[in-house]
Amino acid sequence: MIMLKKQKIGLLAAAVGSLALSGVAGAGTQTGNLTVSAVLTSACSVSTAPAISFASFSTLAGADQMANTGTSLQVACSAGLTPVMFASGTRTMVDGGGLNPIAFNLSLTAGATANDLAIAIGPATSFGLTQDGNPHAVVVYARIPVANFSSMAAGAYSTAAPLVVTVSY
Repeated sequence: MIMLKKQKIGLLAAAVGSLALSGVAGAGTQTGNLTVSAVLTSACSVSTAPAISFASFSTLAGADQMANTGTSLQVACSAGLTPVMFASGTRTMVDGGGLNPIAFNLSLTAGATANDLAIAIGPATSFGLTQDGNPHAVVVYARIPVANFSSMAAGAYSTAAPLVVTVSY
């Protein structure tokens, strides 16, 4: 008799447990798949204020004057891009009156012996850049040949309008 009572109590406990687990009698469950997506686009960015300063030198210097952007020109590109660079605008500095022009070269090659940094998007210049999304310094070199300044009036010279550095990808 004790054995029968234990068996009945066990069956009763199992029935109550199954009702508790199933919730309301007759309720069902359904599952579905959740899809997650994103679209990544490639891009490059250029620092906003790169600069080249020839500082102060004499008209009697007797040698070409050279300067560069140092680390002021920062470029960041996404992985997988092949960026090219060009600098549009007039490569001439003028004095305060805007009358005395001094032409200069721009290049991605140290010394800037040639004025070979492209001025338009068509023949843009390729340059080595780690494409990891982080900003990296790209040095642009400038040179003023001595013949372009030796007979000029002393004074402060600058570009009449800023050159626009563009990275295309």
